[in-house]
Amino acid sequence: MTAELAEASIATRHVLGAGQRLSHSLLWELQRAFYSNHGVDAWRKGHVPYRITNSPFIADQYAQIVAAYLEDRRASLADPTRPIDIIELGAGCGQFSFHFLRRLGELTDRMPTPIRWRLVMTDLAERNLEFWRAHQQLAPYVRRGVLDFARFAAGRDHDITLLCSGETLTPPLTNGAVFLANYFFDTLPIDVFAVESGQLRECRVTLTSSRPEPDLRDPDALQRIDLRWHTVPTTADGYYEDPAFDRVLREYQGLPDTTVQLPIEALRCCRLLRELAGGRMLLLTSDKGYVDPADLALQTRPELMLHGSSFSLCLDFHALGRYFEGAGGALLRPRHSPILLLTVAMLLGDEPDGHPRTRHAFADTIDRFNPDDALAVDEAMVRHLDDATVDELLAVMRSRLADPWLVARCLSHMEKLVEHPSDQLRRDLTRILDEAWDRHYLLDAGDDFPFAAGITFYQMDDYERALTFYQRSLDLFGASPHTHYNIAICHHLQKRPREAELHLRRTLELMPDHTHATALLRELTTPG
Repeated sequence: MTAELAEASIATRHVLGAGQRLSHSLLWELQRAFYSNHGVDAWRKGHVPYRITNSPFIADQYAQIVAAYLEDRRASLADPTRPIDIIELGAGCGQFSFHFLRRLGELTDRMPTPIRWRLVMTDLAERNLEFWRAHQQLAPYVRRGVLDFARFAAGRDHDITLLCSGETLTPPLTNGAVFLANYFFDTLPIDVFAVESGQLRECRVTLTSSRPEPDLRDPDALQRIDLRWHTVPTTADGYYEDPAFDRVLREYQGLPDTTVQLPIEALRCCRLLRELAGGRMLLLTSDKGYVDPADLALQTRPELMLHGSSFSLCLDFHALGRYFEGAGGALLRPRHSPILLLTVAMLLGDEPDGHPRTRHAFADTIDRFNPDDALAVDEAMVRHLDDATVDELLAVMRSRLADPWLVARCLSHMEKLVEHPSDQLRRDLTRILDEAWDRHYLLDAGDDFPFAAGITFYQMDDYERALTFYQRSLDLFGASPHTHYNIAICHHLQKRPREAELHLRRTLELMPDHTHATALLRELTTPG
């Protein structure tokens, strides 16, 4: 998708919208259609980047901050018998939610006095809601009453009707709320403005396409659309329906010549969240973007980053922070500028001691070593796994809380290193693999972590544990000739010929030309 078109080419294309605010353009309808049409496949098939915002690492950091916030709020709860609702916006595939539920439960279970909470996963896409409700790893949390689901259009809906309990959350919530949003605000409509010699100009956009009417179900529709810009004079006074939004825009007028990407729909969403929480809230959010005022002067016309058939934009966190500060709240941000992912927190609501636990937890997690740091270190480690020793591989896996994604990549380098494992190595690997299995969230049919773990136990001659993981692979992913053959080998080495024969025959049913299975079956069934 290009940002400019030569005048001569305009006549050969179809105009889909001329001279509009960017927030009013067809782009956002295409964006909503993409998520509605694809559902969880947007993550399964890699259209949407999600690994770092769905990792145990970021879930652990969020859980620590939220647990601290719950402690800060304990003394001022209007009704301690009701839970504080933790509402996740655009929960997507649900992997983050799973890790967050586990970790927050661990932290709150350790509190001397229990405090009630409930996670509400929300999304617009019905297919995502159906996926969550059927997911076997989320079901126990629903039964315990700490998880519910809702279809929610953030920024538009005022009430949230929960699908499991049937309860409707209406503003203001009795005990305030916590909101979580990862890779969410950067997909919402923005407006673009230019600051030229202290004057504010509105950037209008004309969309053209090689086809006259884009099919909202067409995955290539976005890739055929081009943007052409022109500017017109405007003023911040009365530009929006909310004086608070105008105030943020007016502040930008004092910048040196630059382009401002005002996240108008994110601001509207924050206004609604503020009303829903009754003015007492914590918002934790991570996105590509910038928060330092100095970065605002470096912006150019918006670059739409394509992810297959969807797109995202860098998010102006500074605008969101100024909105909350204007309402008497606070913005918590890391002291350094992340490269790919920025995590910030917004606090609203007067507490007698100013949320000290929440502030300390943010400083000890996000400010010290945030998810963007973790992503950079992980990628560096993965590039050098070929040269890693056993101890280094173990340290890598432990450092990320036995993240199944990272553990699986480390396991592929273990074969040459575990030919003669010590008892200590067996214990360490067993503990890590068991923890990784507990954290494994079933999403992608190609992500057969238990099969990889089974191979590692087989290489360490721990055939019983290998069988356990191979059976988990069969339970999750169905019959596979490779899995049945590996099970047969484990039984054969354990002197269980009847079980080995059973799985060899199943292997050959699935893959008749499996030469190794044929040879071993002949050996087992030949008399004498």
